[in-house]
Amino acid sequence: MKTIIKQFRVLRALIVRELMMRYGREGGGFAWVVIEPMLLCVGVTTVWMLLKPGYERGVVVAALVFTGYMPLTLWRHLTNPAVHMLRRNRHLFYHRSISTLDLFWSRQILEFTATTAAFLIVYVALRGLGLVEPIYNWSLCLMAWLIMAYIAGAASLIMAVVTENFEWSERIVQPFQYLVVPLSGVFFVVDWLPQGAQNIIWFNPLIHSYEMMRAGFIGPGLTTHWTWWYPILFSSILVFFGTAGITRARKRLIF
Repeated sequence: MKTIIKQFRVLRALIVRELMMRYGREGGGFAWVVIEPMLLCVGVTTVWMLLKPGYERGVVVAALVFTGYMPLTLWRHLTNPAVHMLRRNRHLFYHRSISTLDLFWSRQILEFTATTAAFLIVYVALRGLGLVEPIYNWSLCLMAWLIMAYIAGAASLIMAVVTENFEWSERIVQPFQYLVVPLSGVFFVVDWLPQGAQNIIWFNPLIHSYEMMRAGFIGPGLTTHWTWWYPILFSSILVFFGTAGITRARKRLIF
């Protein structure tokens, strides 16, 4: 029990430290943790609604954009800080109570909490304006959100390990992030693709989260293709190798 309390205090201290470093001590600065991802989604939704008609293949554009860009925002906010994350904070490892996983999880918790709050605020705003219908299945949307967080967290572990061990890898992370976007389901629904493309895209674990989110948000009016076990299995394999790699990195970093 004492160990759990100790680790909780370490995580809390690291989260507060991250907030102070990024936004200063002003209360308005803390608000940007939520406002930052919220503005991205609102901006993109507005542009899409101006360029597109009210519906895209029978789906409300606002619902399509919201269920695409909010999971994408979660993915980006969880994966972007992973590059050289350990190296930038190596001075903290001289404190024996702080582990590499403490540092990793504190950042993940902060970004997840902020993006989740942004999700709820944007949804309430869209609902209040009458641009989207009530969520059809909250539990399915929650499962999709958590699965996306798990996939992104697993990918972050791998990115953190790879960028610490291979200097050249930093240069390919950004192109990889750009390639992920058009293949992840942000702009399309799997059922809109030809059958051959559907069979191939199924192996992208991100697709399942987007499809599940849209199934829960829009309901049976949209045909979706997803499974819960594949992205969890895929991510668990990444977590296994990523955890092993990130825990070994500490010894090299403190010398």
